[in-house]
Amino acid sequence: DTLMVLRAYSPPGADWRHLGPSLPAEAVALLQERYPRPVPQGPPVELRPDDTPLLAVLAEDGRASQATLAERTGWTPGRIARRIETLERSGTL
Repeated sequence: DTLMVLRAYSPPGADWRHLGPSLPAEAVALLQERYPRPVPQGPPVELRPDDTPLLAVLAEDGRASQATLAERTGWTPGRIARRIETLERSGTL
């Protein structure tokens, strides 16, 4: 028999910044060299008023699935995918 135990240690959206950096500066530099931040590939995108619900959910849980985002915003999964792609490509998100 296998037993799975999952434990939540903090609520979604918890702020961990007060704990300080978790990696030494040398390790951060190596990671940044190997995995540079993506360069925006599209024109700047202006946030629209209807982006507010999407951004609110992402602020709570930046790893929320498209299904969760669609459910929480009332948008279709396709609309979620297109908007996130646009925001990511422009460097806005």
